[in-house]
Amino acid sequence: MSLYGLNRRRALVLIAVSGVLVLSSGFLWLQYPSPVTLTIFRAMLGAFLGSIVVQAVVEYLRRGEESNIDDGDDQRLELLTPLVAMLRQEQDVDSQGDVGEFFRTPPAWVDFEENYVVDHPMLDRIFNHVTADDDGLFVIEGKPACGKSFLLYSIGKKLISDENLTGQEASILRLKDVDRSRLDRLADEINSLPEGAYVLVDDIHLDPVQLIDVAERFATQSITLVYATRPVQNYPRNQDERLESFTTKHYQIVSETVASSIVDRYLEMEELSEDELRSVRRECLEHRHDLYLLSTALLTYSDKGKVSDEAIYEWIADNVLDADRFSEPINPAPFLIAIACLYRFEVAVTRSFLTNFLDLSGSDLRGLVREGEVLKPSGNTFALHHSSIAQLIISTAHYESRHSIPPKLREISRSHPMEWHEAAVQNYIEYEPQLTVEILAGITKTEEEGRELAHKLLDRIDPTIVATGINPSNTSVENLGSFFALYLGREDRIDDALVAELNQFAQDCDSNSASAWAWTTEILARLNIDAAWTFGDKLAPLLETVKPQMVADILTTISYGEIESLAESIAEDVDPRRIENQLKSTDLPPEELAKVIAKLVWVSPKQFTELAINFDTLLLNVEPQDFPVVLCRVAWGNEDSARKMLNSLSVEEIASYLNNIDNDQHYYQALAAIYLVDPSVIKALEDELNQTGSKNIESSRYRKAALSIVSEASDVPIDGLQAPVEGPAHLSVDKEELSAYQELRTCATSSDLDTIECLKRIADSHDPLVCLTALILISPEIKNALEPRQIHSWLTEELAEELPPYVIETTGATMSLARENGPNDTSEPSIQEEEEDQQTN
Repeated sequence: MSLYGLNRRRALVLIAVSGVLVLSSGFLWLQYPSPVTLTIFRAMLGAFLGSIVVQAVVEYLRRGEESNIDDGDDQRLELLTPLVAMLRQEQDVDSQGDVGEFFRTPPAWVDFEENYVVDHPMLDRIFNHVTADDDGLFVIEGKPACGKSFLLYSIGKKLISDENLTGQEASILRLKDVDRSRLDRLADEINSLPEGAYVLVDDIHLDPVQLIDVAERFATQSITLVYATRPVQNYPRNQDERLESFTTKHYQIVSETVASSIVDRYLEMEELSEDELRSVRRECLEHRHDLYLLSTALLTYSDKGKVSDEAIYEWIADNVLDADRFSEPINPAPFLIAIACLYRFEVAVTRSFLTNFLDLSGSDLRGLVREGEVLKPSGNTFALHHSSIAQLIISTAHYESRHSIPPKLREISRSHPMEWHEAAVQNYIEYEPQLTVEILAGITKTEEEGRELAHKLLDRIDPTIVATGINPSNTSVENLGSFFALYLGREDRIDDALVAELNQFAQDCDSNSASAWAWTTEILARLNIDAAWTFGDKLAPLLETVKPQMVADILTTISYGEIESLAESIAEDVDPRRIENQLKSTDLPPEELAKVIAKLVWVSPKQFTELAINFDTLLLNVEPQDFPVVLCRVAWGNEDSARKMLNSLSVEEIASYLNNIDNDQHYYQALAAIYLVDPSVIKALEDELNQTGSKNIESSRYRKAALSIVSEASDVPIDGLQAPVEGPAHLSVDKEELSAYQELRTCATSSDLDTIECLKRIADSHDPLVCLTALILISPEIKNALEPRQIHSWLTEELAEELPPYVIETTGATMSLARENGPNDTSEPSIQEEEEDQQTN
């Protein structure tokens, strides 16, 4: 820590050096007594005592500064930073001559005050939402370099200026700046904040499971969380659903929304003719998909008068990689290029790899950290400010030969049939094998380029290196699951050595995150690895700490794996009475409650069928249009329960439900749902439905179709189509139906298969009614993965010739029902959709 020009480490060194000089001068005086040697001894003794005084002053000032930072609070924050400190408000107000800058990261207070930060069009709307309530979770989502971080800083600035929050009641956490192994302390730090505090967290995609756990913990407390994240589609399975389950507002932003304003604001200071302005503006906006690249293009124009790719690379070479821009002797290029090889995937690099393996200067690295060019998330790892900067540096290294790639990296590229920056990743893994899983998991969480590189590296890395990386000291449970997800769709066999390491990992790891253990257990189950049982044993007791909705989601997802009865075995350790009591006290809508119960009963009928939840009374609070949703969801889990619900109502009551449905399509779907659960009810309803002339049935194409179902169903024996809508855990599903179900599930969940060809192959391999049964068996979550047009084509072209028309119509209605009212369909329209609607209006 450096204070007022004094450095505690240097003060200690001064004490040690002066002490040595005192001993030397004292020895000299004893050997050669004279006035000169006595004077030298006294001078050295004075310097020694003075160094002690200097150290005392440094320590005093250090403690004083820490006291000021604490701002009177008992607990000093280690992860969170008060927004006022991050934006450097006090420093900028008191400084002499400090002026605003464009594109400073993070921005300073003066940058906002002097309009160097362009407000995002969504700023006021999001800020009003965030400050309207005393609590909640708000999520800002977007692709890399779309403006999420600056939008977050702008929200923070308004919290200070508009709400006068100048202490720990408004804090921020930038995940890329901190050692993420310490995130287990975050909940305690948030808990220590004043009631009603605001916590802004940037880049939660770097550790989504832990941050979603935190959000869930504080969902009912008076704390407002604002998260910024890259696309949630790259999260481990089910984490995006968890995030949405208690998100107050979710905003999706794109860089194009603010790019034009940034260009216009910046070019105001350039003296350009109208033609020049239009030309430069057009050239710069070609980079509007990436705001880091756009800002570099603008700075390049100011410096070089052009915005070509070559000019941008030259600007990076002159202003990022060049050594002459520093006041002290530092050679930044080798370090920045080496770190960029990993950090374009947001993977930090160890000091040992940089200074020992690549033979780079440790003093240069320390200088880059002091200058703020390199981040130091932990004492041993180093990173850049953004993955887009890393990509620009790599592109510049390709183009600019005068900033040579570190010699060791050039040797690597010659010995590997790969690009030098890809070979650098392989050598980093081989040099730090204990980090293998973390490195590859980090790479695979990025865009398609990262996943392709991860698979390429997996082909080249020795399996013993992978085994070394499976250790709790360096690998999180979540990243272990993300790593083994790479094996899905590959032909690699997970050898016994890896299985042994997995079992040992499960025994040694002390993580308490049910979500993380569930994610990895699911992946291992899908790979049919026996170690999934060990992970399931660690997961089971943790399920007692999570909500019934999450228990249902976890067990259902694990049941999709290849290990039979694993999910049911885990469910045996779940206390059904706790689930029952929590469900009774929950405020879940009836259809969501039905979904939870359906999932639990599907996974383990033995464990959960006797839940003391009265399905009959569940219908009492159901809106008429929700009737088919509740019925289908319960039926998906257990057909008998759905029949019980249906048969508890009289024909008149069911007809009353139907007649109160105003939407024609929902009316049709309700009939389809009733038919799939119990065709005999449709027959009983025929007379009632034909008496509803006041509803103008004949005027609606949906009701016409519905009545055709009723008409044709009356001529079909009840046992002609017993739609087995319960899950495949039930014994009523025969082997061929189960085989078709598994193929259809693979078709829906695999990104490597052509869905249309897959559906055609299933149709060719199985009897049409078996295919229909398999389609009904598929859960709403998986069903939603299939494109509507593909399902429609499959039903109408592949199966229609061999199935009665009413079967196709009924199944089509069920497909539509799953899409319109599926279990995941809880999100609001995207911000972009709302803006388009407003423009249209």
